[in-house]
Amino acid sequence: MGSRKSDRVAGRRVRAKAGQVTGIAVVVDELEWLALADENPLFEAEDYDAYLATVERRMNAAARAGRQVMIGPLMPDQFETRADASGLARDSPKALKEYERFVADLGPLTRPWLGEPISRVLEQIRAHVRAEALQTRAMPALAAAASVHPQPDTAAQRAMSRAAHVFMALIEDGGDGRHELRVTVHAQEGKLEYTLPYTRSGQVIAFPDDGGEHMVVVLLSIASLGERPGTVLLRSRPQAAFFPGRRKPKQWEEAPQGRDPVPAGGWERNESTLRGWRLAGDLPLPMSEGQLFAFACTGPDGDPVPPEPGTRFRAGFPLDPERFRCCD
Repeated sequence: MGSRKSDRVAGRRVRAKAGQVTGIAVVVDELEWLALADENPLFEAEDYDAYLATVERRMNAAARAGRQVMIGPLMPDQFETRADASGLARDSPKALKEYERFVADLGPLTRPWLGEPISRVLEQIRAHVRAEALQTRAMPALAAAASVHPQPDTAAQRAMSRAAHVFMALIEDGGDGRHELRVTVHAQEGKLEYTLPYTRSGQVIAFPDDGGEHMVVVLLSIASLGERPGTVLLRSRPQAAFFPGRRKPKQWEEAPQGRDPVPAGGWERNESTLRGWRLAGDLPLPMSEGQLFAFACTGPDGDPVPPEPGTRFRAGFPLDPERFRCCD
C-alpha cells in the first residue's frame, strides 16, 4: 500500500479508455460497517482495517486492469433499498455490483480515484459528508436569521458579502502555512460548527474540494444576522515545504501588528499558533492571549483541560472596519 505502488497505479488509471469504469463503494463509518457486517456476509472481515484493505485491493486490481476507478460512500439504508427494489438478495454479490454501478454513474459524493491511500480517500469522503450534513441545517438557520429583518433577502446578501470579506481577511492576515479555521455559532436551531483546513503560500491558497469556504461564510452570516454568539479559532502550523525543521528551540522575536514571529531556524512540526475571536455583531472581536487560553483550556463541564501540545496562544489580530465599508 506504499506510495510508490499507488503512483504506478495512478499512472495506469489515467490511460483507461472511455467507458471502462469501475465503481467501488466503501462504508466510511466504522460503526455502520460493524452493524452491516453483523447482518450481511458480503461485508464480513476480521475488523474494519481488514475490510478497508479488501476494498483497497479491489481498487488496485481495477486500476491495474486499465479501468478508471470511481470511489464513493456506501450508505447501508440506500444499499438495502436498491437491492430490494431490484429484486436482489441483500447478501448477493449482484446487489453490491448493482449498487456500485449506481455509485459510478450517479453517486453525488463519488470521485475519481487518483491512486492515493484508502485513508486519504476516507478523509475526503467524510469531509464531504460532514459538509453536506451541516449545510442541511445551516441554510434554514440562515433563512431564519434573515427573516427577522425588514428586507430579508437584502439583509442576507449584505451579510454574506461582509462575511466573505471577513473570511478572506482572516485568510490573508493569517499568513503562510497549514491552517485550520474553526467557526462555531450557537444558533437557535442548535450549535453549528465547521472546521476548514487550508494551506497558503504567498498568493496561492489551497482549499479542500468540498466547498467548505462557502460554509464558513454561511456560519459567519448567521452569527451576524441573528446576533448569535460564537467563536472563530485559527490554528496555524508551518508548511514543511517552506519552513525547514529545527532540532533545538530558538528564541522567538516579536513581529509587528500581532503577526507570528518565526525563529531563524524554522518551526517544529508539532508547534502551532492558536488565535481566537468572539462573534458579536458584524465583525469578530479578537480574544486576548489570556482569554483564548481560558476558552481553549476549559471543558464543556467547566473543568480545566490541557492544551494541545506545542500550542502557542496569541491574541487574535484586529479587523479594521474600514476594510468592510464596501459591504454596508
